[in-house]
Amino acid sequence: FANCIPFTYTDQQRYLNEYQKHENTKYPFFTRKVLCSTLAGNDVDYVIINSTTTARNDSEKEGVVFFARQHPSETVGSFVMKGAIDFLMGNSDEANYLREHFIFKIIPMMNPDGVINGNTRTSFAGCDLNRRWLKPNESIHPEVYNTKEMITKFANQRKIQCIVDFHGHFGAFDSFFYANHDKENFAFCKFFPFLISKKAKCVRFDKCKFSMPKMKNGTGRVDLFRELNIENVFTLETSNFGASTGEYANKYFNAKSLLEIGRDVCLGVLMMHYHQRSKMGIDIRKSLINMSEIRGIENEFDLYCARGKGMKEES
Repeated sequence: FANCIPFTYTDQQRYLNEYQKHENTKYPFFTRKVLCSTLAGNDVDYVIINSTTTARNDSEKEGVVFFARQHPSETVGSFVMKGAIDFLMGNSDEANYLREHFIFKIIPMMNPDGVINGNTRTSFAGCDLNRRWLKPNESIHPEVYNTKEMITKFANQRKIQCIVDFHGHFGAFDSFFYANHDKENFAFCKFFPFLISKKAKCVRFDKCKFSMPKMKNGTGRVDLFRELNIENVFTLETSNFGASTGEYANKYFNAKSLLEIGRDVCLGVLMMHYHQRSKMGIDIRKSLINMSEIRGIENEFDLYCARGKGMKEES
């Protein structure tokens, strides 16, 4: 029995194939590559979404990295990822703006061997890939080794706005972020989750956790934060069950609700971009975003920080 809606390696290949068919016509901003081969000889697909038809120089663009399915059984992560990709590939003004101002590098399924073989958390070698980021072995953990190499090179080329690792959670409801923590800066890493939670139906800020316990050493979130000094590195956890409040309360997440979470993450990137540029006094296309709403969220966040209410430690 599937513990959540299935999303297989074949599903992913068919999904990406549909976009690739039209990459020279309808989707010129879509590029599909093979990041590496797994121990079992399967391809780890690697997608770049980047508009090259505008006058904006690529060197001016910031980077965003998404990846999913380090843990094979967490199929909700693939649906959230699909929602993000579908949104970025769309014709909305928001998607067009994101493609013009960011380069998205996306690995939809990091552990195809585990997915194909029906593993819960491990790769073909029996390794939990999300505990191998500190010193990945190119031969045993090619998926992590090559993903880390790609992200490191990307970060050396440009500023990285955010990195999000999509997971599923078997012990909690809703969708929420695990993020890093700076004891000297209470607001550090918190604004991006706070911002998304104010717009998304299923993302709960009160369930987010901001800490770096020893048991999380070797995870992508902690290792990339420490090695690359990127502020916004997150694990996005989405329940394998459903939501506890709001429109989807007491219901299992369906494909529609999971796709919406992926869309909301992309809109969060856009809102964060507007927030940062407005703070710098840079002119922005105000028609896309309600700036008064963002300022209201900023004020609410300032009050939250002033109260000094931190998140509980991860268990």
